[in-house]
Amino acid sequence: MEDDPNLVNVSPATLSNDALIAIARIVRVCAELEDTLNLWICKLSKSSEAATSILLGRSPISTKVSIAAALARFTDDATYDMHKQAFNESTQRLLSCRNAVAHGVLIGQTSKGYAFGTSANTDLEPSILWRRVDVFSAETLADIAESGELFLRIADIMLGLKPLRDKRQWQRLPEIRRDQPKQKSAAKRKRQPPPSHP
Repeated sequence: MEDDPNLVNVSPATLSNDALIAIARIVRVCAELEDTLNLWICKLSKSSEAATSILLGRSPISTKVSIAAALARFTDDATYDMHKQAFNESTQRLLSCRNAVAHGVLIGQTSKGYAFGTSANTDLEPSILWRRVDVFSAETLADIAESGELFLRIADIMLGLKPLRDKRQWQRLPEIRRDQPKQKSAAKRKRQPPPSHP
């Protein structure tokens, strides 16, 4: 029986420390990218961060990219061009990689890198469901993380988000301790008897 040229060998594998560090960087970069996107939507819609947060809720990042693109296009051609320059193929590659490494299953290692099984269906045949598998080497993961970090460094300047970020500086945040039991209200607290003296 001849080998199928479309199939690759996958061997069991554990992620190296370098790969794990790169994945952590990718996850963090995508969280910051989503925040950048939220601020960009604030700016385009001329609404407060609070109002934008309420309107967007827990929308997936792909939906936010579409909303921002529509708002940018509605604004003017220059703004739409800037949006397309910022959220381009590199951004899509970063997000696709994040989805694979953060939500996919590590199947093993091929000659080209670590194989992550995704939930994306690619084909359906009788009794067979084909799912997409993304393969990344540790070096590729590090390159993707680095390009995302570079984008974040220039995004505030490119998109003019610095004034919105500056509003967040030197805030006072309430401290909420979830590890301590709640105190009883004053009415429910028992009065301690006064100490007796001999």
